Amino acid sequence: MRFSRIILLILTIAGIILPFSGFGPFFMENGMDIRGFVQRMFEGPVSKGVAWDLMVSSITFWVLLFLEGKRLGMKYLPVYFVLNFMVGLSFAFPLFLFVREKYLEKP
Repeated sequence: MRFSRIILLILTIAGIILPFSGFGPFFMENGMDIRGFVQRMFEGPVSKGVAWDLMVSSITFWVLLFLEGKRLGMKYLPVYFVLNFMVGLSFAFPLFLFVREKYLEKP
């Protein structure tokens, strides 16, 4: 496995573990209160800035996902889109790049 793929795999794993270390306690305490979760995202100026940053980054990822994925003939593109919502950008994006590397290596 190429070094770049190893790094992307490590980032994919970190992208699922680290966010859930913060999200986990919220959902354990409040259940699947998505409305409360979104409300907390926009509670203060710093969290609001981070939330908007993630939203713009997610939209940018979706554009890249479908343009680059289609160009390379990648399969299962909607899965990464759903993972962006279900898990997060920090997991879906490096996973997409990890798989994309395999397609770029093809002759």
